[in-house]
Order: sequence, then C-alpha cells, then structure tokens
Amino acid sequence: MSEEVTLSLFPLPRHFYKSYEGAFDGKKFNNDYERNKMIIGCGPYKFDSWEAGQKIVLKRWGKYFGNKYGIGPALDELAFEVIGHPNTRFQALLSGDIDRIDLTGEQWTTKTNIPEFDPASPKFKFKKIRYTSRSYSYIGYNQKNSLFQDKKVRTALTHLIDREKILKIACFGLGRVVSGPFFVDSLYYDKNITPYQFSIEKAKQLLKEAGWEDHDGDGILDKDGQKFEFTALVISNSSIQEKMFPIIQEDMKKVGIKINVSKVEWSVYIQRLEKKQFDVVCLAWALPIEGDPYQVWHSSMADVEGSSNHISFKNKEADEIIEKLRVTFDMKERIKLCHKFHKLLHEEQPYTFLFSNDTLMAIRKDYKNVRLFPAYPIVPEDIMWLPK
Repeated sequence: MSEEVTLSLFPLPRHFYKSYEGAFDGKKFNNDYERNKMIIGCGPYKFDSWEAGQKIVLKRWGKYFGNKYGIGPALDELAFEVIGHPNTRFQALLSGDIDRIDLTGEQWTTKTNIPEFDPASPKFKFKKIRYTSRSYSYIGYNQKNSLFQDKKVRTALTHLIDREKILKIACFGLGRVVSGPFFVDSLYYDKNITPYQFSIEKAKQLLKEAGWEDHDGDGILDKDGQKFEFTALVISNSSIQEKMFPIIQEDMKKVGIKINVSKVEWSVYIQRLEKKQFDVVCLAWALPIEGDPYQVWHSSMADVEGSSNHISFKNKEADEIIEKLRVTFDMKERIKLCHKFHKLLHEEQPYTFLFSNDTLMAIRKDYKNVRLFPAYPIVPEDIMWLPK
C-alpha cells in the first residue's frame, strides 16, 4: 500500500496549491474549480492553449532539463483534438484519422462485424481488445433513510435486481456480476462468495420478515404507516442507467415497492451526493491494485459532507477490519482480512454490487507487442491458489 501511494504522487509547486497568505486550507483547494483546471508539469512540453471540448495544444519547452543532454522533444508542437461523440470517434478510426479508441458495448457488438475487423479479410485494419476493468458499479442505499436501515430489506432489494438481465440488455453482456468491493480478478476478492440470485419469492419472504406488507391493499408495501416508496438518483445522459431502471422498477413493482426516478445533470448529481441528499444512487468505483476501504466504508466518514462514504455506512466490525488492514503487511493476512470484509459487506448489503464492466478497445493492427498483463498484486510463491 505504501509503495503504491508514494510512487503515484505528483509534486506540485507551492504557487499552485497555495496562492494566499496563512495556513493551507485543503477544503478551499478542493473547491477551487478554476485553479483545479490548471495543468502543471515539468516535462518536455509546456501547456499552450485549451479549447474546451475542442483541442489542447502543447509546445516544446526551452527550459526542459533534457535539452542539454540531447533528449529534448523532436516536435515543436503537439495538438490533441477532442472528438466527443463515440460514433464520430468510430468513424475517425475507420477513416484513419486516429489509431486507437475505446469502444462502447453497442459498437463492440454491432459495428465491428465488418471486414476491417476480420483478420481473415484483405481489408483487415484493426484489432479488438477486451479485458475486465478494474472497477465495479453499484446501487447504494442511504443509511440515513429509515427504509434502508434493515439489512433484510437491503438484501431483498438486491434479490429484486436482475443483474444478469441488466448486464445483457444494458451492457450487451460485456462484463461480470460481482459481489464485493475488490477487483474481481484479485486475490482480495473472495470467489467463494456467490452474488445473490434474482428471486421475487426470496425478496417477498425477507420483506415480510422485516414487517413490510400491503396492509391497506393499495398495491404498495407499508410498515407503521410508512409506504415503501423512494427515489433513485440517475445521471441524465447515462444510456446504461436509462435502460437499467425501467427493468428494476418493473420487478420491484411486483412485490409492492414503488421507485421514482430523478434524472439530473452530473454537476447536480455530485452536489446531491456530497450533501447526502438522496435515497438511492447508482455509481461506480475505479479500483487500485492495493485497495484501502477506509475512504469509502469507515464510520468516521459517514457523517462528513463530501466524503466517499456518501451512503453513511456505519459498522463497528467493518471499522476494526479496515483499521487492522491498514497496518498489516503480510500478504496472507491481508487476503484473509479482505475476504472477511467482503463477506461482511455481502451480508450487510449496503450496496447492491452490480458489475465489473469490460474495457473494450480497437487499435490499428500496425501496433506491435500489444499485450495484456494480469492486474494481480505481487504475491508469495507459497500462495498456491494464485489464479492462472
């Protein structure tokens, strides 16, 4: 963990992160959006111009230390043109204007069945590359909302989300359903834990055990006078979420749960998230190789505005595991702790863990030595169950 953090740090000049008198204010720095748009570096090129959504231009830097050693940049200027729409990027690839792009699931499935992607064709130009992304998506339940404070209810909600169906329809089947917070192909992810299956009957059973029934016959579950109705916060331009939530709404309606969907722009979404002003959210986390669950799951972050523990999850046992994991360096013990933490979250279901989507890429066949490496941590040889 220490090696990963220290070797990924980037030094910043003082005038960038502190342009005022007095003590450094981290919150002020984080909220200084104009300053955070600045580009800082010490490489062979200097930033020249930026047209938002259009172009970024870098020019050769005369003061680059490598110039005197004969390793200065060969080009006077680098220009990066921004192509925003995925279909426009795809056409630019086919026309030869760009050499590599990330593909959408739809493009991978429906637009690459052409001779340019067929190694047996004389028109063959592009290779397709696919691998599991080091990330996972999830649906998170705000623990400050009384609807979601019973783990039986949260588990029932997971049973009502048909992840295999959603993966097939919304993501073209390009991914894997997951059950926990670690990268699915790492040793920290416990493959003995099977994701909860989609089951209307199991969900009904758990909800009844938690006291939720349709007492007044209006088709919506209720308990102590409270209706089981909530709002899911959805990103307005997310094609995946747009396909996902109608499926979830339909299945939850079958047991008497009403979901409203609130579509908002990303800037509004972030504000609501940071202030914890939501019932349910749907997001994703990118994962490092050596993860530290503290930021997302520790109780000390539950009531902090703007924290990554935006669902306000609090669990004493989870805190103990997280704190021990932070000071444990033995790989075997770290794996055991992570598996224990994975099992705890699986039982508590503060998130419905969804998928690790596949990373999809197209690259010109002229590129040589393109290889994929397993994203596992380095482990001792005596851990014999290292995946092949």
